Amino acid sequence: MSASVAKGILTCIALNVPGINQEAAATAEFIMFTDSLFDIFNSVSVNDPKVLRRAVKCNTAHWNFLTEAKSNLATIKFCNK
Repeated sequence: MSASVAKGILTCIALNVPGINQEAAATAEFIMFTDSLFDIFNSVSVNDPKVLRRAVKCNTAHWNFLTEAKSNLATIKFCNK
């Protein structure tokens, strides 16, 4: 699960690829969220192109994302269709 997979799904939706409908956007959103969460915990550089993969500091975007992530993870529901 990576940002490129999520972008691929969104591209397929935009291009009306058969078998991929608008509901797949929720999957892409979940993949982007998961990718960002992993980026924070895999940060090793201060200059990475992906902001959340940069080193965590007191005033970085990581904290806002983690606050939102805590809320999202507390309310996430998985449905078995």
